[in-house]
Amino acid sequence: MKNYIKLEPKVMQYDWGNKTFIPNLLKQRIDNNPKAELWMGTHSGAPSTVENGKLFSTFLEENPSFLGQQHLDKYGTFLPLLFKVLSIEKPLSIQCHPSIPIAKEGWKREEEYRKTHPRNLWNYKDDNRKAEVIYALTPITAMCGFASYGVVKNNLLTTIPVGYNDYFKTIDENNVLPEDEKLSAIFELLYRMDVADLNMLIIELMENIKVNKISDVFLTK
Repeated sequence: MKNYIKLEPKVMQYDWGNKTFIPNLLKQRIDNNPKAELWMGTHSGAPSTVENGKLFSTFLEENPSFLGQQHLDKYGTFLPLLFKVLSIEKPLSIQCHPSIPIAKEGWKREEEYRKTHPRNLWNYKDDNRKAEVIYALTPITAMCGFASYGVVKNNLLTTIPVGYNDYFKTIDENNVLPEDEKLSAIFELLYRMDVADLNMLIIELMENIKVNKISDVFLTK
C-alpha cells in the first residue's frame, strides 16, 4: 500500500469569498462565483474523497495505519480536525466557537429542533468543539474576543447615542451587575433584539457615519 493518498477537497461557496484565489490554487476554471473555503477532511458537511470517489472517512476506516497508533489510541479512525484554506474578499460574520462540553450539551439539546428545521438554522452543526488555528498566507485582520466594557460603552455612546439611551443605558446603570456581565447583557440584547428595533440602530449608525461623526472609534484599544 502507498504511504500517501490524493485527497479531493470540497469548495464551499459563501458570499464573502474571493472569486479567483481557490480556483487558481486548484488550477480550475474561474466561473465568477465566490469560492470562500477549501475543505480537506471528513466533516459530514463537505467530506473529502480519495481515489474512485471513496469517502476519506471510509478510507481511514479501512486503512487505520495512515493515522498512526497514537492517534488511534485516542480517537480511533475519527479525524477530529478540519483543514481549510480560506479566501476572504469581504468581512466574515461574527462567530462563537463552543468548547467540547458546550458543543455536546448544545447538540443534544437541539435534537428535536433538528428534525423540523433546516441545517442553516441549527445553532450546533455537530457535537465537536470549534477551536481554530490560523496561519495567514497573505495579510489579514483577525479580531478575537471582546473589548473591555468601558470601550464597548464608549463606542455605543459615540456611534448610536439615541439607541444607547433607549436600549443600553439601563444596563449601564445597574449597579449590581459586574462589568463582564454588563458586557454579556449588551450582546445578548443585540442578538435577541426585534428586527425592527435593530434596523433603527443600524440606520442611526449609518447616518452618523455619513455626517462624519465617527472616525477612529472602532480602533480604540
